[in-house]
Amino acid sequence: MKKVLIFIFVLAIFLTALASCTEGGEDNSNQTSSTAVNSGDETAEESNTESSSEESTPPDIVYEDFGGREFIVLSIGTSDTISEILPSELTDDSRSWLTEAVNEAIEQRNRLTEEHLKVVIKEKMVESGRVGDKMLTYIRQEIAGSSHTFDVCTPSIYDCGTLAAEDIFINLKEIPSLNTENEWWDQSFNQSMTVNNCLYFTLGDIGIINKNATPVVYFNKKLAADLGIKASDLYELVKDYKWTFDKAYEYAKMLSIDMDDNGIINYNDKVGWAGQADDTWNFFFGSGERIVSPSSEGTLRLTFYNPRSTNVAEKMYDMFRDRTHYISANDFFGDANEPTYECTGKAFIEGRVLFFSDNMAFMHYFSAMDDDFGVLPTPKYDEDQDSYYSLINPWTGNAFAVPITLDEDNAYFAGAVLDVMGYYSVSTVAFEYEQRTLTYQKARDEESIDMLQLILNTRGCDFGIIYNIGSSSGSGIPWMLQQIMRDPAGTFASRYDAIEEAAQMDLEDVIAAYYGD
Repeated sequence: MKKVLIFIFVLAIFLTALASCTEGGEDNSNQTSSTAVNSGDETAEESNTESSSEESTPPDIVYEDFGGREFIVLSIGTSDTISEILPSELTDDSRSWLTEAVNEAIEQRNRLTEEHLKVVIKEKMVESGRVGDKMLTYIRQEIAGSSHTFDVCTPSIYDCGTLAAEDIFINLKEIPSLNTENEWWDQSFNQSMTVNNCLYFTLGDIGIINKNATPVVYFNKKLAADLGIKASDLYELVKDYKWTFDKAYEYAKMLSIDMDDNGIINYNDKVGWAGQADDTWNFFFGSGERIVSPSSEGTLRLTFYNPRSTNVAEKMYDMFRDRTHYISANDFFGDANEPTYECTGKAFIEGRVLFFSDNMAFMHYFSAMDDDFGVLPTPKYDEDQDSYYSLINPWTGNAFAVPITLDEDNAYFAGAVLDVMGYYSVSTVAFEYEQRTLTYQKARDEESIDMLQLILNTRGCDFGIIYNIGSSSGSGIPWMLQQIMRDPAGTFASRYDAIEEAAQMDLEDVIAAYYGD
């Protein structure tokens, strides 16, 4: 509801300027100035303009005239890059999240921001892979040379972690013009990434790429109905907090048909669940367990191995190694370059898979399938668990950060524009993408709106995954989790014993980066 209230507020009124003139010649560069804001006629035409008691409260953003100053965002670019910062050339790729309406929403968000602060939004792209490539090198070189060629950067979350540990980003909580507690920033993610009151990168309504990196469980409604499973019952399970590992596996075991009669269940057959190795991360995070967690003293501690996490792993062994009812796209790289799309994803589209687990970007890919589908969050471990949790994939997901080379004035400017862009994204980009593109146009039922909002509101990440804790031993704990797909049950403890010492050493390095030597 929080986004709906903000959305109503944005569309119902024009923002009133705040006067910031003072006597005596004080420097008011960080004060609010008299600036009127256009709230956007295009969005207002299709919005719900009911009045709200919160309409009289101006949003906690900067009101200032920056005199046409350029705001430059550094992004990863490839030959077919689609931007979330500027409007892009439309594509016919059905897997793309970019629609004409989203493109227009990005343009409108930028226009509102530019008019509000009298700035010009620009994007600078670096041709780079997602992780550990030219984007990472470019940022390091800029910082080493004390250059100021960008105000904000958007690396992958993996690279964000690497750069934060190298003291390359400003603590966002120390930028007075940027309030990371504003509702357009993802509070569950911020909480999971804050250590020692330091938050070096964030995400929220301003971005779309990170939304596509969020795990979703899709289900084929026709197949479910054929098996006697009502879509409404699945939604009720989620709402009643009874959508658990056991329930998911129970339903998955209801379907396994060897269509070609070759004695092997794969993407050519009918199967209860199709996923990939990242399911091990998603289910572990979804269970509420973490590789690394904050301690009561505010530091970080290794929490991967404990009695409950051992039970979680055993449940995962049961499901993920049952290749009669669960198939993994990772087993089909010999058949296709992109087996999640070309093998398991295609099988879901063609009506042979009951549940399909992967990221939110598949919503677009599935929009053209004949059978109807619904969406669910990653299941909980058991009914006693108090919440659902959704892991943002740090490879495909990105975040926003401010370089340490910016002086106080430039950091203030970067924070101000970033926060205002986030504010205007609520009623434009986020609304168009989440409410229309992902639900009304694609997911096709009202209940999916609640499911997607639940998923987006419970997103976070794990320092243990971002920093690949334990990798100094040759293979980190995240890799150990993915081995659950292949290891026999009962090997969880021995795997951990072999990596524990290295994991603790790796964690000490991360702690030192956030707390200083």
